[in-house]
Amino acid sequence: MRVDEVLPPSHAARSTTPAEIPRKRRRVQRTDVDASGTDINGTDIGAGVDGDDPCIRTHPPVEATVRVRMGYEAVIFDLGGVVFPSPLAAFDVYDAEAGLEPGTVRRVVRESAESGAWAALERGELSLDAFFGALATEARASGVEIDVTRVFDLIGASSTPYPSMVRAVGRIREEGLRVGALTNNWISPNGTHAPGGPDRGVTFDVVVESAVEGIRKPEPAIYALALDRLGVGAEATVYLDDLGPNLKPARAMGMTTIKVADPDAALSELSSVLGLDLG
Repeated sequence: MRVDEVLPPSHAARSTTPAEIPRKRRRVQRTDVDASGTDINGTDIGAGVDGDDPCIRTHPPVEATVRVRMGYEAVIFDLGGVVFPSPLAAFDVYDAEAGLEPGTVRRVVRESAESGAWAALERGELSLDAFFGALATEARASGVEIDVTRVFDLIGASSTPYPSMVRAVGRIREEGLRVGALTNNWISPNGTHAPGGPDRGVTFDVVVESAVEGIRKPEPAIYALALDRLGVGAEATVYLDDLGPNLKPARAMGMTTIKVADPDAALSELSSVLGLDLG
């Protein structure tokens, strides 16, 4: 979900132009994510990582007919602000209830996301408890007192995915296209991943999390990693994010990008791009 986000040669994303993509049957490795915790991209999602996560299960390969639409093979979604409500809304709520000038928490987080505590949290370099103190110290240094624990409580209260997005993800996968999630997130003390995590009733083929990989958007390496794990080229991929700075690297790599301000409007645009009814 973060706030603004090179692999070695062996991990470079495969380059395949849409025109070269044949209509064929392929074996798809499915990863089901059940309902259970956060993305500033954040809010609490499921517990554990990969095989250790009771909420994220990898099923045996299943046959799927790949019906390529408009030359695309995959769609990658950001989580917070795209599939789930944006944490930015929680920042605004906190400003109001704490009597702060509108945009105060957004400013503190934006500054911290460059090289401060927020960036460290999303790379998995800080525990959530250590982060609370670090961000409060950064806020204080900028002249404002923030109850970071309360901010994160507000983020966690908005962790239900948009129904239209859940339906769209399922519809795209039914058509045989690969669907991935690429999120800046964090890991809570109880092991859950947040915000708006991939274990809240949405099924993706691949989930790439900044807190697990140690890299975050807009670092190019995390986009390359998502493409590599999906087994698709950038030119055959559509990427959706609510933050402009996170769309720039994807677009530079050759992906088709969609900026999400309103989920339903974004899905309408995605429908046109794919030539697929997602309504």
